[in-house]
Amino acid sequence: MQPACVLHVVLPRASQQAQAEEREPLDCIDEMTHLVQSSDARLRVVEKKTIHLRKTHAQTFIGKGSLQALGELIADRGIVALYLDAPISAVQQRNLERSLACSVIDRISLILKIFAANAKSQEGRLQVSRAECVWQKSRLAKAWQHLERQRGGKGFLGGPGERQIELDRRMIDKTARTLDKKLDKLNRNRGLQRRARQNCHLIALTGYTNSGKSTLFNKLLALPEARRQDTRHQPFLTLDTKIKRLRDSTQSCARTLLLADTVGFIASLPHFLIDAFTATLQEVVQAQTILHVRDISASNSAEQKLEVLRVLERLGCRGRVIEVWNKIDALTINRRLAAVRSAGNSGAYAISALTGEGCGGLLELVESVDRL
Repeated sequence: MQPACVLHVVLPRASQQAQAEEREPLDCIDEMTHLVQSSDARLRVVEKKTIHLRKTHAQTFIGKGSLQALGELIADRGIVALYLDAPISAVQQRNLERSLACSVIDRISLILKIFAANAKSQEGRLQVSRAECVWQKSRLAKAWQHLERQRGGKGFLGGPGERQIELDRRMIDKTARTLDKKLDKLNRNRGLQRRARQNCHLIALTGYTNSGKSTLFNKLLALPEARRQDTRHQPFLTLDTKIKRLRDSTQSCARTLLLADTVGFIASLPHFLIDAFTATLQEVVQAQTILHVRDISASNSAEQKLEVLRVLERLGCRGRVIEVWNKIDALTINRRLAAVRSAGNSGAYAISALTGEGCGGLLELVESVDRL
């Protein structure tokens, strides 16, 4: 097992509102640790630290004092990789790796790595590749400082390293155009499938990653073992939207009910990654009913709810949103009773998708949504 370190950075905030929305450092470290261990089974997180920055430094992101202390810690513990719970530039990553003599991976790079590992379908792989193009292009600006003594053109026409950076930019743009053409073709096919579902009522499961959406999907559909969604406790296992028929139309029920399991969200999810998965997330946008599955046992469940609502707002979702408070089996008896009572008062449903507790009432609601 290779030792790794997780570093949570509390950045300076420009407003009191931003400071009020700041997540708890312990929750951030736990989440980042889970992401790191899910990304590579060979890694073992041996150190977790939080540092507060008064300002970010252009060259190394963190200050000299913190950098020196971090370097000593990494040398003493034999750490081979540092995971930063913050986005950094290419030049900051390079300078940190030189100073600390270990690999440095930021939050966005880590999320992209997990997405790439979990993309199973052609569409999923194309969307991840498209997101990687956007990410790589944004990091070219200072990636060629080692060519600053060379001129990219004759006289004063060329800037430092201009030839190489322009070449890389053109290659990324060419790759992006190729991916866009392939995605457009798949999107047209999805459009045909949506038109075929015009007389159906689509119910989408959405929520924070690892909130139990896939487990609830399996439970509501009573799927046999061979056809179930993967429910391992790992982030972003479901990247490709899965849609199955929940109820066929009958004389008493004119519309067929469809249930969709969708990709989970996470705090600080970059906009370009959401944009890259717009085609997949269209199932959430088009859904008449959205079941917002929350892990009510999580200490930061309220913050997770806000993150999901921000993404839904960005996507322009207009469906009716019903909250589902999942994982009540992980609560103590007193907290479970309080959660069930609070859920009833707020119009939510308290359930355990794992044990089936409360799922009967939710299934009755789901099967009647087209009549509400």
